[in-house]
Amino acid sequence: MLRASMRLRSLPRRAPFALTLLVTGAALAAPPAPVPASAPASAAPKAAAPASSAPKAAAPVPASAPVSAAPVALDVRAQAAALFEEGAGLFRKRSFREASERFQAAYNLDPSPILLYNLARAAEEMGDPQAAVGHYKAYLLRYPQAEDRDKVETQIRVLGAIASKLPPGEVTLQGVPAGAIIEFDGQPAPAPSADGRFALPPGKHTAVVKPADAEPEEQAFDLASAGSVSLSFGFDSNRGGGGGHPLRLWGWIGTGLGLAAGGVGLYYYLDAGAMKTEGDKDRKKAVSLLVSDPAASAKFTQKFYKAVDRVNSDSTMYPIFAGVGGALLATGVTLLVIDATSGGDAPQTAVIPYPGGVGFTTSF
Repeated sequence: MLRASMRLRSLPRRAPFALTLLVTGAALAAPPAPVPASAPASAAPKAAAPASSAPKAAAPVPASAPVSAAPVALDVRAQAAALFEEGAGLFRKRSFREASERFQAAYNLDPSPILLYNLARAAEEMGDPQAAVGHYKAYLLRYPQAEDRDKVETQIRVLGAIASKLPPGEVTLQGVPAGAIIEFDGQPAPAPSADGRFALPPGKHTAVVKPADAEPEEQAFDLASAGSVSLSFGFDSNRGGGGGHPLRLWGWIGTGLGLAAGGVGLYYYLDAGAMKTEGDKDRKKAVSLLVSDPAASAKFTQKFYKAVDRVNSDSTMYPIFAGVGGALLATGVTLLVIDATSGGDAPQTAVIPYPGGVGFTTSF
């Protein structure tokens, strides 16, 4: 039974305390992993098994590795040690995914290279060679003086060759605006298949969608060999690019033109009413002055006829503008409603000019 104990060792003045893990136990059923030897004397204190313990056997963790360089509070480091112990026990029970989760949680609290090695071993046992390669590389990057470096680099090459032969998985993106830039793992997306699927190697990936008129959105995902993943983004797929929102565009144009035309029609209507009132006054004055002041009566009579002409003109114009405005407004509102409620492809909209007005046609 794997057992991990902790001890605190004082370091030279002004250096943080270091936590070392003492590991003893029997061999695991899994194939032995490359176990780093003791760190050089210049590294953090080495961990050694007590003299009374059984001979060291293969374990999911190296016998010793440097602790994290940055100071870590003792209570946080104790939490990390507890998570490590849980992960080691789960690894021994072949619960590799759960063990990996404990190792990752421990690393988040106390980023020691030993935990990167543990994560690589767990990934190997889960059949994820690409993730294992990533963790092994991170382990060597954090602990470049590791004495087992040659063995780990060999394992990286072997796992890399295995990963390169695995069939790729497929990723489908939903809700991506037309014309948006798509990236996987910081690189431009490969050309999709005819049905819009992207082929990617198995492993952990990050997809980023960058629309022209909105903030980028990012999603991380795991892709199994020959598996498929569908990601949904919070964008409107009809937005952006050359297509945009034709219904919304013409809906607002129609609404605006309809309101403008209606306003002109209202002006003619009010003006006709005002001129009719003014004409009636001029007619009454012309009649009242017909005997006493014929010249003045003629003047008011002339103003009356001008008012009548104006009323006739306004009475002709305001129904036209009111009708056109009402039709444009109704069309614009209808298009906006269709755009807001349409769940599929946007209907095709066209504007048809004709003598005396403008028409809209929509095909579904």
